[in-house]
Amino acid sequence: MATDWQIRANTGVGYMPQEIALFNDFTIRQLFQYYGLIYQMNSQTINDCMNELKSMLQLAPLDQSVGTLSGGQQRLVSLAITLIHSPKLLLLDEPTVGVDSILRYRIWHYLDQLCHKNNTTVIITTHYTEEARRADSVAFIYNGNCLANQSPNKLIDTYRCSTLDDVYYKLCNERRFGYLDRYLIAGLKPMEIFAIQMLINFIHICLQSLELVVFVINLLNYPLYGTYLDIYLIVVLSGIHGMTLGTTIMLCFNDSLVIIILLISIIFPQIFISSLIWPIESFPDFMRFIQYIAPMNLSTTVTHMTINSIYGPNAILSSSISI
Repeated sequence: MATDWQIRANTGVGYMPQEIALFNDFTIRQLFQYYGLIYQMNSQTINDCMNELKSMLQLAPLDQSVGTLSGGQQRLVSLAITLIHSPKLLLLDEPTVGVDSILRYRIWHYLDQLCHKNNTTVIITTHYTEEARRADSVAFIYNGNCLANQSPNKLIDTYRCSTLDDVYYKLCNERRFGYLDRYLIAGLKPMEIFAIQMLINFIHICLQSLELVVFVINLLNYPLYGTYLDIYLIVVLSGIHGMTLGTTIMLCFNDSLVIIILLISIIFPQIFISSLIWPIESFPDFMRFIQYIAPMNLSTTVTHMTINSIYGPNAILSSSISI
């Protein structure tokens, strides 16, 4: 019956942890021999693999003690030990952390050759986002969720960014403020996403407007001088105005925080200077001109005139509900 280490030795999987886990008292040669025996390799095969990996990764002298190596050289030795049994699946947990740019390039160059020449699958985790541009596929993880999984160039083109760092930042913001990334991962085109969002928002406006009209007219017993359809269309058009304004701002800016700040700074002043809360007649003369040209003024004035021309407690309550 095979032992546990014999089963692991034949799995064809190589794993390199983020933390260097080597025997500091061993020489590089002794490490190769030790792990080669674990993987049931004969002496000749071990020596052949050791010499090949030393040449490929430009390792330190084989008789040098591991404890005397620099952090970058130890990481290269750790990678070489992971590759000694020629695994078909290679799992590397941040193999380039703490190494200089030359060593990082050397590691990625060797892994690229390994994939294309030996048909090896390499899965790498890294915090150095830009180095992942050499990979065939990149997956961004945020709070345990996969935000996107595509080729680097495809991600950059899809999200209209210049670097993978910008793509990740944009994906994280969209995860916080919306679900655009899910649509893109599903393969929808930008115009299809735009049409879906506009349709959903329009349906919401229609339902909310209907709820508002029914509540104000029936439950508050407002006298109605027009028809239900008149009031409903006015409220719906006001909602469409807000939706159009928000959509225009979103198309002009990419940063979610900038969009939110602009929407707040535009919508709230419109609410306060329009006749939605107070009648125009109650404002000073110099402010009435601004109120007359405010986008929300006409619709709210018509709504007040159509529903009830008397401004009392019920009117203030209904205006608050409209907000």
